[in-house]
Amino acid sequence: MPNHFHAIIFIDKSWDSAEIYETLDVNNDKERRKMILPKVVGRFKMLAAKAINQIREVEGSFWQRNYYEHIIRSYEDCQRIREYIINNPMQWELDENHPSLVKIKKNNRKSRTQPS
Repeated sequence: MPNHFHAIIFIDKSWDSAEIYETLDVNNDKERRKMILPKVVGRFKMLAAKAINQIREVEGSFWQRNYYEHIIRSYEDCQRIREYIINNPMQWELDENHPSLVKIKKNNRKSRTQPS
């Protein structure tokens, strides 16, 4: 998809680090930053934004503030997610952010706000 991407990240959690996670409050933003996944995602977004902005010769952020995460707990779940990732680009033309649909939305809004 041109406006987002999907990834499966494998984290091999050692026995020693397991104790750290038991004490973290996942609802507390400061404590969430101590976790591995937010660090990996944050670093990826920072480095990718830097490289993309250099290529585009612009400054600023273009990433969404957050991300969706799901813990894969079974082989079946993993297979379902892999299929979703493989098939997702075929849905681009139906995505609400597809340029052709964005133009239609804008035109519909204009026609509703203009007097007849």
